[in-house]
Amino acid sequence: PKYFTEFVLPDNITATIDAEEALTDAKLIVHAVPVQQSRSFFEANTEYFPADAPVLCTSKGLEVTSLKFMCELLPELLPRTKSFAYLS
Repeated sequence: PKYFTEFVLPDNITATIDAEEALTDAKLIVHAVPVQQSRSFFEANTEYFPADAPVLCTSKGLEVTSLKFMCELLPELLPRTKSFAYLS
């Protein structure tokens, strides 16, 4: 690792930059992508989101191009997902 090298992840936790690997079979999804990048992230990776996995969104603010909050964007971009939560 480049950062936080003094920390060791437990064996049952892995880090990845591969969306398919991270999302496939996920039981809970924590979305922490900046709002301005969220639409392109979801459009590129929607197929990997399990329909039954709740999504916890930590992104804050408005998408500049649409003036939508994440609570408006997520249901639009992930129509199969039924459960969303938002931190502010």
